[in-house]
Amino acid sequence: MVLILAALGLNALGVPLDPNSQPLAIGSAWGGDDPLLIAVAGDGPGTGSFQYAYEPGAEIRTGITLGNAPLTVTGLGPPAYGTFIDGYKFLLPSGPLTTDLVPLYPGSGPIWTSEPFRPFEIPAHGQVGLGLAVDLRNCPKIVPGPTLAPGASPADVGLNYAVGFGAADSLDVAYTAFGIARTATVPLQSPLEVVTGDAAGPGALDCPIR
Repeated sequence: MVLILAALGLNALGVPLDPNSQPLAIGSAWGGDDPLLIAVAGDGPGTGSFQYAYEPGAEIRTGITLGNAPLTVTGLGPPAYGTFIDGYKFLLPSGPLTTDLVPLYPGSGPIWTSEPFRPFEIPAHGQVGLGLAVDLRNCPKIVPGPTLAPGASPADVGLNYAVGFGAADSLDVAYTAFGIARTATVPLQSPLEVVTGDAAGPGALDCPIR
């Protein structure tokens, strides 16, 4: 009985005792600071996707909060997509970790996501705001996507002439909790998509994996 109660208590705190369960979840999300964001499909997080213009070798960013249980985030797995996504990385704020979404670029506040990843703690029933950066491959045959004019709104951009590709709809996040190391596949509230310009002809959308 004591062991059962102890197990239930640890599980409530987020210790991954059941191999089919995990204590991580994506909270809020927003990508509006990124200059390559051209549209938010649907009505926002949880109902649509963030759509970014393709630019060879570019980095696109979105802000997320990650949390729910007492644990240490130790890494981020490779992308599930292999077409023209080079890699993912977490970026941390230049100041203390907070529970709020953090600006992605300078100019929006004194603290923004400029620091490389390092292992960080998530407190019990808490969350941490950080940036998710997606590196795009340099694909010579792919036509760059449309970008916003200065001051334009993503809602003003029509995408019926472009081709979109998934960049991320979930993340493989490595963590430790109470000495147990696990990797959790965590769905994004709003998937990230990359939009190219018109393309035609054989091989027009090829991007060989290096």
